[in-house]
Amino acid sequence: MMNMPSLTSLPVSFDSYIRRGWSLVAIPPMTKGPRTKDWNLKENVITNSSLIPNGFGVGLAHAYSGTMALDIDNLDDSIAYLAGHGIDLIALLNAPDAVTIDSGNGGHAKLLYAMPFGLALNSKKLINTRTDGSRYDFMDFRCANSNGTTQQCILPPSIH
Repeated sequence: MMNMPSLTSLPVSFDSYIRRGWSLVAIPPMTKGPRTKDWNLKENVITNSSLIPNGFGVGLAHAYSGTMALDIDNLDDSIAYLAGHGIDLIALLNAPDAVTIDSGNGGHAKLLYAMPFGLALNSKKLINTRTDGSRYDFMDFRCANSNGTTQQCILPPSIH
């Protein structure tokens, strides 16, 4: 994989993301995702920051940007699961070239990766079951839907 910037060098303006070749989606204030119909189609992504409504945040359209995210919603479960596959999640998070997004929510983390040119993998949620029988997502690999449309992740400085 190509090296991506560290968190400290990630752009904080929407134009900086677009200059990297990333496709964006508009995210209404205080929400976690887009609200417009067909937002996940390639023809509807934003490649010009003037099209982002005032006050909106943005999400990274992974399938059209050549990226994917490893989204951690339960750090302990994710560490254990990946360790079972010989992967050290803490080492990935602390790698000097890691691109992370910190939501400020303890036990959560997000790593961004560049995908090989033209590759957009189907996203996958991993689910655990609590002792009471309820189920919860603990980690997902986010890139594309099975029909080829994109999934997204909120980018700084967007707030939800």
